Amino acid sequence: MTLQEFFDSFNESVDIFKVFTKYTKSQVIIDSTISHAGYQVISGGLVKIYALNITGGTFEISGATFSNNYYGINIGSSSFNIIFSCNISSNNGYGIRVHPESTICYNNTVVNSIITNNGDDGIILSSSEYAVIAHNIIYYNSGGICVYSSDRNYIINNTISH
Repeated sequence: MTLQEFFDSFNESVDIFKVFTKYTKSQVIIDSTISHAGYQVISGGLVKIYALNITGGTFEISGATFSNNYYGINIGSSSFNIIFSCNISSNNGYGIRVHPESTICYNNTVVNSIITNNGDDGIILSSSEYAVIAHNIIYYNSGGICVYSSDRNYIINNTISH
């Protein structure tokens, strides 16, 4: 299933996502591997590194692998991001975390991805609205999908197991 076919499959009650995902994309990551982004020591302190930390702009990530990092993908204070057909596995912390610093994140999408063997939850949504989490395989994480302080999100046809 392509990304457009996925959005075309929604009924009229959620067609708003088709419009939002067609807006300008500032960054595209396709068929890439990011691994072993672990710790960095700064002035004697230990800093945990994200494989990908999105704090502004908009990303479309397709077919990428994020594995063996401290954290997988962090979306903070950014909206309209798309994570499609990615493999996010074996990270020490969470697989995908949507957790804004000061505002609500809108319309972030995780579709057709495999999120497995992460040390924390597979996906965490915090202060998020209109997110779509659909058709993912999420297993062997400390938890599946965690949602808090969020509203109007769509979690559809995911396979979650421990």
